[in-house]
Amino acid sequence: MKKIVFFLIVLVSSCSIQVNGYSDDFNKVSVENKAKIVELKSFKALSPDYIYKISGKQLRTELSKHDKSIVYVFKNGCTSDYCKPMMHYETYAKKNGYQLFLVMNGYAHLDDTLGQRNSFESPLFVINTDYYQNHIRATYTKLFMRDVLAIQSDKEIPENGNIYIFEGDMLIKETRELPQY
Repeated sequence: MKKIVFFLIVLVSSCSIQVNGYSDDFNKVSVENKAKIVELKSFKALSPDYIYKISGKQLRTELSKHDKSIVYVFKNGCTSDYCKPMMHYETYAKKNGYQLFLVMNGYAHLDDTLGQRNSFESPLFVINTDYYQNHIRATYTKLFMRDVLAIQSDKEIPENGNIYIFEGDMLIKETRELPQY
């Protein structure tokens, strides 16, 4: 019996099972890409060469400075029909006079988003898990959205999409798809 238990422990410990999406997956980011991830200090002179760690409060403050904004909160490497290339969101925003905020909710499959870098110029943001002192995606994403929307309860967070359309810092619409342009 002891041999069977020992064998099972060895078998389980030798398996390298990777689960993406439960945490922020920062540990899966290459050293090269980790060098691109920086704390957001200011929205002035943002560079497409960096990924800016952002809190919901920082984003809400910036939203208030723009007449119209789109916040797209997304997973890198999403394969859903609702997930479009970054260029799609940027083109829509430019044609319709929106300020665009592309916010990753984690680091898994970061290369999928960075591989599109030659087709869009908008800065990339990522939810700052250090600010929220939490690395569980579901938890820090809710905390981030509560800050962006200035609400107190998770029950108030819209659940019908991940594209948020704002006038100033007021949420006007939440959707899964941008309207046709």
